[in-house]
Amino acid sequence: MPLIAEHFGPTFIAPDGSLKRRKMRATIFSDEHAKLRLEAILHPLIRLECEAAARAASGQYLMFVVPLLIESSSWQDRVDRILVVDCSPATQIKRVMQRNGLTREQVQAIIARQANRATRLAHADDTASSFSTHEYQALSLTLLYEYPFNERIRTLLRFEDLFDRFTFFLSREDAKEHHIALMTLFEIADVAGRADLKSDLSKELERQRQTLISYRDNPGIDQTTLETVLVEITQTLAQLNQMHAKSPKSSPPKVATSKCYLAAPAN
Repeated sequence: MPLIAEHFGPTFIAPDGSLKRRKMRATIFSDEHAKLRLEAILHPLIRLECEAAARAASGQYLMFVVPLLIESSSWQDRVDRILVVDCSPATQIKRVMQRNGLTREQVQAIIARQANRATRLAHADDTASSFSTHEYQALSLTLLYEYPFNERIRTLLRFEDLFDRFTFFLSREDAKEHHIALMTLFEIADVAGRADLKSDLSKELERQRQTLISYRDNPGIDQTTLETVLVEITQTLAQLNQMHAKSPKSSPPKVATSKCYLAAPAN
């Protein structure tokens, strides 16, 4: 704050010693030299604070939250991967208006001076969607997969389609539709009998089980929920291991379903 007062003058400082953000925002977005002056003051201090926090941090991942990561090219050389939290332009504008009390025109002017959405996504190693509620509802039936699909993804997508078909026709009242449900069940049993699928699912479940075990005694994790998930995975693994590659002809087909969980901290 003393440096800001020295370079911009006392009119930018509120009576309580804080920055007059609206006044500074209006200044730097109308004067490029003022913007560069402010960045020259703030960015080195922010970087020092980030480095100090990084040295003190512990855990499997070290994450820096950098709003202008693409614009500040030096950051890209200091990280192993870039995660872009993405949303639609309409959501972006709405959120900034609500958060900062700005007009739509002001927000659009700010966005126009930053890297656009396509540029940010082009730099991303990974993306996370942050849509609004109505956008989530619109996308609730849409799943995105990286193309080309590998054999495992194709098989799991087929499983998903078969189970959806089975559930739909089973809930109907017509006998012919029940017949379709029964035939779908046989098809599910046939796909589930593949030895390579059993092996893939077992490996994936075991990998996720080991990952989740590492969260035991973590104060940020609901331990009751964690143990419930671990029990479900363990039981599913046991069921998979008891399955035969193909069901014997003398007995009805047996179907085992499994749940896969993302290892993410939860309150």
